[in-house]
This record gives sequence, C-alpha cells and structure tokens, in this order.
Amino acid sequence: MSTRRSVRTDNATRASGLSEAAMQDQLQLLVLLDALQDRIYFKDRQSKFLRINSALAARFKLKDPAQAVGKSDFDFFPREFAQRTYECEQEIIKTGKPVIDLEEHTIWAAKTETWTLATKMPYRDAEGRVIGTFGLSRDITEHKKAEEALRTSMSLYHSLVQNLPQNIIRKDLEGRITFANTQFCQTIGRRLEEVLGRTDLDLFPAPLARKYQEDDRRVIKAGKTYEAVEEHHPPGKDRLYVRVVKTPIHDVRGYVSGIQCMFWDITDLYNAQKALESSEQRYALAVEGAHDGLWDWDLRTGEIYFAPRWKSMLGHVDGEIGKTPEEWMKRVHPEDLERLKTDLAAHVLGKSAHFENEHRMLHKDGGYRWMLSRGMGVRVRTGKAVRLAGSQTDITDRKRFEQQLAQQAFYDTLTGLPNRALFMDRLSLAVTRARRRKTAMFSILFLDVDRFKDVNDSLGHQKGDLLLTAIARRLETCVRPGDTVARLGGDEFTILLDDMRDEEDAVHVANRILEEMRKPFPLDGNEVFATASIGIAPGADYEKPDDLLRDADTAMYRA
Repeated sequence: MSTRRSVRTDNATRASGLSEAAMQDQLQLLVLLDALQDRIYFKDRQSKFLRINSALAARFKLKDPAQAVGKSDFDFFPREFAQRTYECEQEIIKTGKPVIDLEEHTIWAAKTETWTLATKMPYRDAEGRVIGTFGLSRDITEHKKAEEALRTSMSLYHSLVQNLPQNIIRKDLEGRITFANTQFCQTIGRRLEEVLGRTDLDLFPAPLARKYQEDDRRVIKAGKTYEAVEEHHPPGKDRLYVRVVKTPIHDVRGYVSGIQCMFWDITDLYNAQKALESSEQRYALAVEGAHDGLWDWDLRTGEIYFAPRWKSMLGHVDGEIGKTPEEWMKRVHPEDLERLKTDLAAHVLGKSAHFENEHRMLHKDGGYRWMLSRGMGVRVRTGKAVRLAGSQTDITDRKRFEQQLAQQAFYDTLTGLPNRALFMDRLSLAVTRARRRKTAMFSILFLDVDRFKDVNDSLGHQKGDLLLTAIARRLETCVRPGDTVARLGGDEFTILLDDMRDEEDAVHVANRILEEMRKPFPLDGNEVFATASIGIAPGADYEKPDDLLRDADTAMYRA
C-alpha cells in the first residue's frame, strides 16, 4: 500500500517540479499526517489537489486519498463555496501570506453544513518558490453549537435578570458594582452608568453602607449564602421589610471572585403573615377557651395535624392517633360518612364559603359522640385550596337536648305515642298520597275509653295514667309496624291504617282491638277492666285531614 501511494505521489511531485529528496520528505510527512484526525491537503497553483490525508478523503467519501488528485473544490463543494475558497487560495499564492485560524461555515456537496477552523499557507519548493497551497482544517461544529447554546443561555439569563422584579447587583472583591439590573437602578433612582464601578458608600447612607459591606465580607469569608429579612426606617416613610439573599460568585478554579446580592420588598407579605399569626393565635386561644379541638389539613401532602384536645375528645392520648385523613374518616359513623365527605369536597372545590358538618364520631369507649366540625380553606392565587384548617366541637349534649325537644314536640309524654301534631302530619301525607294515587287506601280509627273518668276517680290519677299507658301498649300490638297509634289527649286515641287492601281491613283491626280491650289490665297487683268505643272513617274521598278526623270522631259516637 505504501508503494502504490509513493508511485502516485511521485508522479504528482515530479509534475509539480519537486526533487527526489523533496518528494521523500513529503512522503514521510504525509504518512505522519495521515494518522491525524485533522483534514490536510496540498494544492498546486491552480488550486487542484496534489494530495490529501485520510481524514479529508473520508469526508469526501473517497475510498482512497489518491482519488482526489487533480480535482478541485468545485468537485466536492457547492459552486459558491468553492469559488470563495479558490479566491482565498489565489490570494495566498499571490502574496505568500498565510491565513491563520479562519472559521468557515462549510457547505458540502450533500448539502450538509459544518463549521471548520482552517489554516491555509503557501506551499513552497526547495528554492522557496510558491508552488501551491497547504491547508489544515478541524471540525468545530460541536464547539460552535456549544457557543451558540451558551450565547442563547446567556441572553435568556440576561433578559430574565433584567426583567425580574427583584433588585440584583454583583460586586467584585473590592465591593465595586460590576452589574446591576433595571429594577435596582429604578429602586435607587440612578442610571446604570452612575452605578457601575461604584461602592455601597457611593450609593447609600454611611451606616447602611457599612452594614452592607460587613455582610459582604461575611459571605466572602465563609463562601456561603447569607439570607435575612431586614427592617428599614426611611425618613418620613413607613417601615419597610426587605428580603436579602447574598451569594458568593466563584471563578473557574473555585475561588470566590465576587458576590451577588438580590433583595426585594416584602412589607405587604410580612405584615400579612404577622396579621395571620396574630389571628391564628387569637383563634387558638378562643378555641382552647371553648374546649374545642383544632385540626389542620395540608392538602398538598395529605397530612393532618390533630391537636391533643381533638384526640382527647375521643378518649385518646396524643400518640394514639396518626396524621392521615383515614384517622378521622374511619371514626365517623357509617350513616354520616358520605355527607361529611360531600361537604368537605364541596368546600375544597370552592362551592361553599366555609365547611361545616355535624356527624357522630367513635369514642374509645365504643360509643359515639356528636361532633360539629367547622373549617375554612387556604387558597393560592388560582383559587386552588392547599390547606384546610378548623375545629371540632363536642355537641353530644346539644343533640340529646334537641332529641328531647323533638320528643316533647311530637310525642305524648305519658304514653310515648305520637301526639296530635305528629298524627295530623302523617295523616296529611296519607291524604296527599291518596289524592295522587287513586289506588292508595287508608282509614283512621278514633277510639275513646268508656267510663275512664269513673276509673280515674275511683282508683286515682296515678292508676289512671298507668291504665292509659297499658292501653297504648296493647293498641300497638294490634296494628302493623307501619301503622300509627297516637294519643290525642285524655282518653282519646287514633290509629292511622295505611296501605290497606280494602275497607274491611279497618273493620278487622277494630274488632281485634275490641277483643283485646275486653281482657283485664294488670295494675300494681290488681286487674282493671276497660272497654272502648271505636269509630272508623275511610280516607279515600277526603281532601282535608281535619274533616277526616271529625268524621271518625262522629262515627265513634254513633258506635
């Protein structure tokens, strides 16, 4: 292979007028250059290739470097690029002056583009005459891409820093400002040229400037970031709070070469945080005084803080309840859980102004306690809730009292049966249902205890009350679970028979009651006998419950 190359090169060299010794020197040089990754060529005075190395042959997609001999750039590059190269080389041949480190945007015949760093020199013979050109080029495409990426990054960084609302400056180790963004210049009311090269003493009052310089020295010495919230009292102005971040700047060797300072006004935020802290403290004190339990739910992490009081309301000590929503939900009564979750979700989604829900919670003793949970979401600028905080109040006693009130309002205190109000409410529903569905049948029975006054007078009011209670229990055994037995007052009882097959059902029930009433009632060791009169009123054609009750009463007297 070396012999073939020497023959080809020998012919080319002789054609160019080189001596045999010069030819051998060039051969040895070419063998050496062939091992290089840089692209190397020799051209004659007409810019035709005399020889190229393997790296350039590979770029030309030639199997053998000798295939390029006698050809020119016009055979391998677009005409415009080849012409520009030809003119450059002819100038070198004419003047004998080399071109060093020329960056070329190279367009290859296949329309691919690269960047090369080229050095082009005059090619001389043994007598020093210029007989062509010699060139060496290196592909720097990746380097150029990296430079472009760096320029783009620096441009974006500069644009970002210039448009940030924060004040940003950089200083050298002597405290001279080397960079300042637009916001800083606006803040201190100076133009950029009035800031660069100045120190803190040139721009700020002496006491403040000395403080800044001391902070800078601390950062430079420690090589660590300094952060602080600083309080300022400008003459004739309100108090300001400023967030300050000072960071050391390192050179390529890792040494501190300066400092970057960024600061911004956080007065509004600071005051808002202080107001919130005061509000939360007042709320916590109020809740603690009211013996309520606090909870705080971080919706981003899913973690809930349950205050010790919240846990003790359920009979637990602090370490017995974790920090997950499940700790809350698993203790909610199954009948209340879905409504609680619905109310929570509605507030988190912004569908309610605040969260409030009453539900039963499982106590450690196995019983349930009624709790009132109230809270409010903390939202970010987009309106999304990121936090939910509130309190838990034990309302078990209140619920019991409400149940007692409801019992007293709708139930007879002596017998425990529904009273007139509840009976009339259920009768109204039955009348409405019958008018809506013609096939719905119902009746009412009006019952009066015969000669109850005589029993009451002879045995006493206490025995009379016991008799009324016993009659109420016996009446309940004569009807279905869905029917209503009520005491209207005194010795008058009513029965609502709903969903009957026909009117005869009411007669059967009345007969059953009369039969049961004939049996004695045991009262404190004595047997008391009582009978009753019953009136029946079918409810098919009535529109007003009062009319139906009146007709049942009339039917009872007729009985």
